[in-house]
Amino acid sequence: MRILLAGATGFIGKHLQAALLTDGHHLVCTTRHPGVSHPPASPSSKPTSVKIPRKRPGRRA
Repeated sequence: MRILLAGATGFIGKHLQAALLTDGHHLVCTTRHPGVSHPPASPSSKPTSVKIPRKRPGRRA
């Protein structure tokens, strides 16, 4: 199964990522800290960079 995992380098995300890879899932992982290394990847996964704009305080979306 293909799964989008947000927060892949956080406390829960890194453990969840390892478990999902062990179960054979294909992951696309996002993080707010792109310089942080991810847990070991499987051959079915590749690093993906996603830029999510932040809403500025006092401005309408």
